[in-house]
Amino acid sequence: MLQAAGDCLSIVIVLRADFFGKCSLYEKLAQQIEQNMVIVTPLSYEQIKATIVQPAQKVGLTCEPNLVYTMLLDVIGAPGELPLLQYTLLELWQRRQIAANSDAAYLTLDAYTELGGVRGTLQKRATEIFYSLSLEEQSVAKRIFLALTQLGEGTEDTRRRVFKAELVNSAFSRELVEQTLEKLVAAKLVVTNQSEIWLSEGENLANISSAEKALAVASFAQAWLCQETIDVAHEALIRNWSLLRGWLDENREVLRRQRRIEQVAQEWNNVGQPKGVEYLLRGGRLIDAEDFLSHYSDDLSALAQRYITVSQEESYRARKELRSLQIAVPSVLLVALLVTFNQYRTAVQTQAEKDYQLQVSTSRERARSPSQFFKNQTATQWQRC
Repeated sequence: MLQAAGDCLSIVIVLRADFFGKCSLYEKLAQQIEQNMVIVTPLSYEQIKATIVQPAQKVGLTCEPNLVYTMLLDVIGAPGELPLLQYTLLELWQRRQIAANSDAAYLTLDAYTELGGVRGTLQKRATEIFYSLSLEEQSVAKRIFLALTQLGEGTEDTRRRVFKAELVNSAFSRELVEQTLEKLVAAKLVVTNQSEIWLSEGENLANISSAEKALAVASFAQAWLCQETIDVAHEALIRNWSLLRGWLDENREVLRRQRRIEQVAQEWNNVGQPKGVEYLLRGGRLIDAEDFLSHYSDDLSALAQRYITVSQEESYRARKELRSLQIAVPSVLLVALLVTFNQYRTAVQTQAEKDYQLQVSTSRERARSPSQFFKNQTATQWQRC
């Protein structure tokens, strides 16, 4: 895109340092990053202080000196410090105190302590919202937050964006998912966005012209959709919410197995859901997926469940064909054996008949031989006389 646009387009990519390694897989992207990298260093003490004080001053708020000092001690050196500050300052603003003899407002250390500090603010808020949900909504919320967590492989767990459709299955209806999401979005724990996708029922639009795309969209109006994506509002929630950390610790291996199945199911969907065995689960992978489905069906998306079902059906069909072949082959071999035996028996009988005829012929020849000899001798004697 950058090469095509020349100087007409600038793209700003914000990337965590621990994800640089993955960019090296794409040579041209890695070159662009290397040539245009701007490293954003952690904020200094004075910069964090200005982040706390200056926005408050712009709206006429005063911060107690001890509040600023305590907040600085809590956030200096902490990962994800700005998201933590953002949420805490919002909570403090909602608890601002108005002076009795004036309209002046100020933020207090008492309110900050009541919130539980920077980390306690976010954790407390998330926990309050979670337990305010119904039991059904709590199950959906747990599913949402686990889905929004990218499991670290030797690194910290990070945020992960998912399509809302991935959260819907037979156990979690679309209505229940949307209802729960509305409450989480209102509480500013998760955010939603729109992402254009081309569903597998339509044509792949990646490499066609605008005119062709317009024609394709007109032909496949239902396939071109704006799907809603979901993300956590603050990555600090993944690191600091003890309830979520507990869920992750309990379900980490289950999540890894689920993600592997979801990934291959999505790849299968991207190529049009073919039924060729090269695209489906087989052998040990199918056995593992079937075991996962039997124990954790509620954790799989509708797409993943369908993928396993199609794989099972094709596996059953292949086994049925193999059994038919196993039955047919012995039958064919038996028929071939009988035909061969019959041919052999016929050949033996034919040869025996020939041998018998030869013996008869030989015996007759021998029976004629003495008589002929006597005649020959008599003729010779008459000649001598």
